Amino acid sequence: MALFILFRLRGGTVLRLCRLPLRGLQFWLLLLVAAVPTRAESPDGSTRAVTALRVYQPPQIDGHLSEPAWQKAEAAGDFFRAQQTRGMPARLRTEAFGLYDAEAIYVGFRCWEPDMTGLRETLTRRDTRIWGDDAVEVVLDTYHDDRNAYVFGINTLATQMDQRISNESSFTFAWDASWEAEVQKYTDHWTAEFAIPLAELQYDEEDTTWGVNFWRAHPIDQESYSWSDTGGDFGRISEFGELRGLQLTTVTTETVRLALLPYASYRALEDRPDDGDAGIDLIYQPSASLIGNLTVFPDFSQLESDPTLINVNDERELSLPERRPFFRDGAELFDLPLRLFYTRRVQEIDLGVKGTGKVGGYTWAAVNTYGKLIDRYNGDAKRRANLVNLRLNRDIGERTVIGA
Repeated sequence: MALFILFRLRGGTVLRLCRLPLRGLQFWLLLLVAAVPTRAESPDGSTRAVTALRVYQPPQIDGHLSEPAWQKAEAAGDFFRAQQTRGMPARLRTEAFGLYDAEAIYVGFRCWEPDMTGLRETLTRRDTRIWGDDAVEVVLDTYHDDRNAYVFGINTLATQMDQRISNESSFTFAWDASWEAEVQKYTDHWTAEFAIPLAELQYDEEDTTWGVNFWRAHPIDQESYSWSDTGGDFGRISEFGELRGLQLTTVTTETVRLALLPYASYRALEDRPDDGDAGIDLIYQPSASLIGNLTVFPDFSQLESDPTLINVNDERELSLPERRPFFRDGAELFDLPLRLFYTRRVQEIDLGVKGTGKVGGYTWAAVNTYGKLIDRYNGDAKRRANLVNLRLNRDIGERTVIGA
């Protein structure tokens, strides 16, 4: 008699199905329990935590950290070197702070630097990998589920980078949020200031604690510093510290969560018939953990064009990044070891409805689109069809997820 177990390995999407004799089951269960990591700890052995300060006047996002609220906020300090050998203190002093109000989460960094002329900074476009520059990031586990998180980072030129982490293993730059950040430089340190709107995040209003990590890159020494000592694993959310004191139950009632985005266009040329388009996008968020989208004849004409690719294998479909907001937002919920939902096959959308959310330990996503689809094996063949995709995950314990 045997037990079959499905494993998902940390840091990747490898799945392995193994046959385990029941008489050896107790040993393996004890081994798995012993391997579960604990949260980031302070030197005294307690969970590492910092308290966010509630403010009623938002700070000016100029990078200075000059408002009194920043002086009153609790500092998250004593960073570690982000390396496999744990417990090594950071060579340079770094502090991070957290504020919040009815509109946003505010994060501040103060980074001491003995040689300000040696800062490494690259003028580049958004969502470029900024880790080769002097940079800072905040990672927010808003459901405090030890699995998923939002990442916000900037270099010393205030170039923004944001992404989502799913199941501690999948990183996506496809997700984009609208947020502010600025940097200021002084003789012996530099500071950074973030404003992250609550409307860009999904979270549990009843939970007063989020998982959090603060990170700093110092490339001149080929070092990175992390507030949570995760052994150099940037995405190890289960070992993050905590951001406490978030009273969001009353805050979220003050925030409007309805957006209506209509558009219309008309073209008239002498030698061509007149042409016009119209459509609408609706975003409705009844709570901080639920969000719905409706789109009718959406306009994607302003999006960045796809790069030119040459397919040398007609039997293999080209894989192109998804830039359309309707499909891009929440795409990480459909991230599977085998890609079963490739949104670029939907060439045109006449009507689309989408909902995502998390209730209790259940994470769900549903997408229903009607439009023109491209045939997988014949890119020139197109047909109109209705496409429905459903996803449901259930968190089991601290580290396990089952779903369909």
